[in-house]
Amino acid sequence: MRKILLWIDDSSFLQYCFSTILKNKTNYEFSAIADVNKKGKKFLDDQNLLDFTSISYYRECMPKKDHNPDEQFLENFEKKYGINLWTVILSERLFYNFTTYYKPSKKEILSIVESTCRFFEKALQNISPDFVFMKTTDNFHNTLFFELCKAMKIKVLTLASGKLANSTHVSLDNDAIDETKPDIPVTEIEIEQFLDEHDPYKQDKIKKQKETTPIKKRLINFIRYMKEKEDETYYPNFGRKSIKFILINFKLMYLGWQRKKFLEKNSIKTLEDEKIVYFPLHFEPERTLLITAPFYSNQIEVITNIAKSLPIEYKLYVKEHSSMELLFWHDKSFYNDIIKLQNVKLVHPSVNPKQIIKKCDLVTTIAGTVGLEALFFEKPVIVFSDVIFSYFPNVYRIKNKNDLPKIIRKVLTLKPNKDGIKRIVSLYKKECINIDRINLQHKCMKNIGMDGINNLIIPTQEKLKKFIDENKKELEIISDEHISKMELYEKNNVIQGHRNDVMIL
Repeated sequence: MRKILLWIDDSSFLQYCFSTILKNKTNYEFSAIADVNKKGKKFLDDQNLLDFTSISYYRECMPKKDHNPDEQFLENFEKKYGINLWTVILSERLFYNFTTYYKPSKKEILSIVESTCRFFEKALQNISPDFVFMKTTDNFHNTLFFELCKAMKIKVLTLASGKLANSTHVSLDNDAIDETKPDIPVTEIEIEQFLDEHDPYKQDKIKKQKETTPIKKRLINFIRYMKEKEDETYYPNFGRKSIKFILINFKLMYLGWQRKKFLEKNSIKTLEDEKIVYFPLHFEPERTLLITAPFYSNQIEVITNIAKSLPIEYKLYVKEHSSMELLFWHDKSFYNDIIKLQNVKLVHPSVNPKQIIKKCDLVTTIAGTVGLEALFFEKPVIVFSDVIFSYFPNVYRIKNKNDLPKIIRKVLTLKPNKDGIKRIVSLYKKECINIDRINLQHKCMKNIGMDGINNLIIPTQEKLKKFIDENKKELEIISDEHISKMELYEKNNVIQGHRNDVMIL
């Protein structure tokens, strides 16, 4: 009997939902690691839609304030599993760079890391799962869990967005689509239809709409959240249980208004008649920078290096991400660092990115979806991390920043071709399922009351059963895809994600 371990947290109950369908098609044993609030714990303890042999609650392992971290244990843990802990630690926005509400000390951080390592190691040794079902990693502890599973040779099936609208894949890697089938030929008409159906900017628009909460409602949610008397030892809640929390948010709203005025005055809304290299800013903090590209997460540094590498006749157009409005924009000093570069222009977030892609000669991105979009316009792409499309034709992955000037000049001499487009369409048609995972996820969370703050969710069997019944078709497809991938990976003895190797069906 296969043992399946589910990762469940306040922002993701999808794995639970499709597993209630999967259980009726298989003879699997289910366990769970749950990072949920007290209401989520009560639901999991009381529910009967899915029989669990065990549930391990992550928040119960949080250390006491006076705990002294055992650094020798952490050193031994690193050596045993080959995991660089500081890479994982500094990918956590609440430990580094985005400590708006609370700045934890090194002692607090290492105490949390030690407790987390011990908790996950013990849970995985006790359960000994064949497969783990989880969402895309997005914080310190689920990233550490993912890396530990890989180190222990446990197959992790990640249900992830394909970075384009209406595309979802199940893979062993957060940032790659496993190739399990031979390439398929595609026609010009199929390429046009594909881009219309899977336009990444439709996905961004949907995501922004789902994540936008009116200011008045956000303030009400903040007050409700502050009244909650639970999980105060849980590190994401540090600094969020005082009046200072609300005062900081009022201050951020005012700063957001000032920053917006600054952008209006200091960014361009019309593209000029000049040679352009394009770099769109990433939304931050987000996993795309912190986890996918941990050594290129300083966007100002990357922009400066690109600017230093450009041929003299080119300008670098840097466009702000429109969704940064949700986080009150970047600080004015951030924009000033861009503007002071003489061969760089800051582009207003309202400018349609497609206009820039069509006009530019090269798209550069740290790990953004814009690289996929650029290939549809037959534009070459430079990326700074391993992503879904980093090995496609006309895409160049930077591994040494000293090579940047040479690679930029080489790429700018390339002639437009459709090789990259054909590769995208083939990959997505053969490996992705035509489901909008992000939209489905938001529907699930809306059903259980999440409205901008994870800690306010109140999952109940009635609410989740309603969601499962209303979305049974999509959940059936996701369930079948997991079954298919498990059989495929076992047959081919695959543990790590494969990009190019075609597996035996």
